[in-house]
Amino acid sequence: GHLFTSKGIINIMNEKYAQDFTPLDEECDCPLCQSHTKAYLRHLFKAGEMLGMRLAVMHNLRFYNKLMEDIRFHLENDTFEDFYQEKRLIYGKRIWLWKLPYHSTDMAILYNIKYLFGKSLVLLCIDKF
Repeated sequence: GHLFTSKGIINIMNEKYAQDFTPLDEECDCPLCQSHTKAYLRHLFKAGEMLGMRLAVMHNLRFYNKLMEDIRFHLENDTFEDFYQEKRLIYGKRIWLWKLPYHSTDMAILYNIKYLFGKSLVLLCIDKF
């Protein structure tokens, strides 16, 4: 359920998207972003519908195609360094839902997430067992 957006990486399975009736990425022109909401995509994933995965793959492929178009444009116009500095922090950012532990049975897990442009970051996630 991880999707790349112009504002960062999101996990559509997070509860906060259950009632979010906005497009996944307002800057994207893929079929998912033009016709469906985050809540609908989350519903498809939670229900195990293959359409959810298909729309997510189409979106992520469009995101990367657009990113490559932008990179080519900025390389040709000798403005790549500015583009890189602007986008590396955005694309390396996870839009994250933080939860605090409620019981002693909660377990903290460290994940090493590899981001675009080779940026690596360690995040603390709390999972209930």
